[in-house]
Amino acid sequence: MKKITVLLLALILVLSLAACGAGESGNNGESAPVTEPVMINAYIDVDYPDGSGIADVDDLLMQIPEGTTAFGMLQLYAQENNVEVVYEDRDAGKYVTSINGVAENSRAGWAYEIDDAMTLDEPDKHVVKEGQEIIWEYHEWNDIDD
Repeated sequence: MKKITVLLLALILVLSLAACGAGESGNNGESAPVTEPVMINAYIDVDYPDGSGIADVDDLLMQIPEGTTAFGMLQLYAQENNVEVVYEDRDAGKYVTSINGVAENSRAGWAYEIDDAMTLDEPDKHVVKEGQEIIWEYHEWNDIDD
């Protein structure tokens, strides 16, 4: 009888400790709720060079997670539309060398604008804001001021 009492007390003690451990997590053993990212609307344009045979992308509305960079937005566009984006990691940040097979050369390459204004910000540094338009354009380097 004494052994049964000791076993029952030991079982009660183990169960009590297990219950206390579950309560210490702060959520009674339940998973923390998953929060969805805040989404914003922004537009993307991709202007290919004449003669590339690829249709430009004009004012495509995208819903992107808040905090997405211009480069991140281009990558999301590429993933959703099966478009290859090639880039280099440089000291200053990401540098896009090719979009959809249209690669830079010694006279031309890819640059991006924000709401029709040139920027010197690296594309992985500029955080896109609600309603902004990000324009990726293939430029002849001597025409960059146009």
